[in-house]
Amino acid sequence: MGKVYDALQRAEEARSRLAPGGVAAAPTAEWKPSVEVEKARRAPFWKRWFQRTALLREEDASAANKRRISLLEPDSFVAEQYRTLRTRIESLAAQRPLRTLAVVSALPGEGKTSAAVNLAVVSEMHLDRRVLLVDCDLRKPKIHRALGITPQAGLAEVLQDKATIE
Repeated sequence: MGKVYDALQRAEEARSRLAPGGVAAAPTAEWKPSVEVEKARRAPFWKRWFQRTALLREEDASAANKRRISLLEPDSFVAEQYRTLRTRIESLAAQRPLRTLAVVSALPGEGKTSAAVNLAVVSEMHLDRRVLLVDCDLRKPKIHRALGITPQAGLAEVLQDKATIE
């Protein structure tokens, strides 16, 4: 009963603070946002997003290793999630044969390379399948760095008949 009584007391106090006419009085303290908040509000979203993801665009050896989770840490939780994804894709393939799978996104830094590399690794490990992983990002290809290899030719050269897939 004490909680109900306290709630009634708070409601009575709130009613007593009402200005004439039943409208609540304006608060006495005025809040001013900090300078950083004001600057952040003025900057467009895409600018803030690019500033936030600038560090993600820097590639180094540790970033490449983070992308090869299924290969370097096959017993990890993340590798298990990629194996689960592979199994779900295989169950879809049982209903309708799949020959091509695309990992796409509209924005950079969302994990397309990591997902494609790890999915290719777990698919290849399962029953020794052959998997062809093609980096179709002609502007900024990254899969060769994630796998730690030096490309001899790219997709553009294959499409121009300057190189073969083999």
